[in-house]
Amino acid sequence: MDLHTRARALGVALFLLVLLDVMIARFDVFTPLVGDTLPTTLFAKLNVQVIDLVRTLKRPPATHPLLVLIGNSQTDMATRPLGVLEQSLVAAGARHDVEVVSLCVYGTAVTDAEVVSRGVGRLAPRIVVLGLSPLDLGFTVERSRAAPVIRLLDVGLRDGVVPPADLEARLDRMVRTVWRLYRYRSLFRELLLPPAEARTPRAFFAVPHTEEEFFTAIYGDERGHELVSLRERFEHPESYSDVVRYVEALQGSAYLEGLRRSWSELAVQPLQYEALRRFGTQVKDSGARPLLVLMPENPRFEDDPVVGGLVRLRSDAIASRVAVEAAAVDMPLVDLRHDFPPQAFFDLNHLFYEHGGLAPVLARVLGERGLLSSLSGSARKSA
Repeated sequence: MDLHTRARALGVALFLLVLLDVMIARFDVFTPLVGDTLPTTLFAKLNVQVIDLVRTLKRPPATHPLLVLIGNSQTDMATRPLGVLEQSLVAAGARHDVEVVSLCVYGTAVTDAEVVSRGVGRLAPRIVVLGLSPLDLGFTVERSRAAPVIRLLDVGLRDGVVPPADLEARLDRMVRTVWRLYRYRSLFRELLLPPAEARTPRAFFAVPHTEEEFFTAIYGDERGHELVSLRERFEHPESYSDVVRYVEALQGSAYLEGLRRSWSELAVQPLQYEALRRFGTQVKDSGARPLLVLMPENPRFEDDPVVGGLVRLRSDAIASRVAVEAAAVDMPLVDLRHDFPPQAFFDLNHLFYEHGGLAPVLARVLGERGLLSSLSGSARKSA
């Protein structure tokens, strides 16, 4: 191949790359590739959640009352199915066509929510809810850099709350800022080459289920029935060992060890408070009302022999500081930490899918606080 031919081929390739980037910027190229099932492994599920976040942010602005949920697995599990929350909001006084959209991604912190809040205004929401737990504020700068939203979607020529670690990381941030195909490369890989593993229909998570239906559908008949049996002792334990047996069968021994370590080593990071303030300010600047929800905590965990005595003390101290930070940016705070019994929980820190009852509680509190007015009018109101 002579020099002229190579130059022409390079020019054609460059043109196609630019054209593809323009298409990614202007159109939702993800939705046509998204299947009707969800993967089971955590890494693949994270990628799918980021894909759903990106394609949701490409929706046209809402012309009806819209409430947006942002958070991690605790917020996501507590608010599914979204239709139940919509019905609860209508029953509490919201308009009949209110819609709830979730932008939750597992394994994220406030620094990730701050990134999402930069673009949420394009959806024209009335209320943007951030679900928060004390452990979310313990993400160090190093751990924040590895979180899925920061790692893929934190863009801009100026540093955000989480600065790049070194020159190579700063170059990576600049490249993903100007080159969308590079930014979304792992997401396209997930869509075009999905892992060969058991999957669950998306529609399954759109309707309520009993505990037995949930366990058998997700884990199979044999393990599902085993978990149902162990869960009976989890809900009504004779000793804390009954709780441990259930959560270790459900999540593995590393789950409880990690949760204990997170609470015992919890050190709130200033960058998470900075991200919280920016989240509130950016949502208000977009014309929506930010709302901070302190997520439910399982009271059974306070019986844990290793860290149970620390949990309430540290949670209360952090909640007091969070209240100050939220007030500084005029962001209403709803504290639901102690509103649910142990039976409402999936494990020691997540409400059960379609079982925890967050929807009616959240809707009722919004009504009592006068916040549903944002979802009952015909035109969007500024915060």
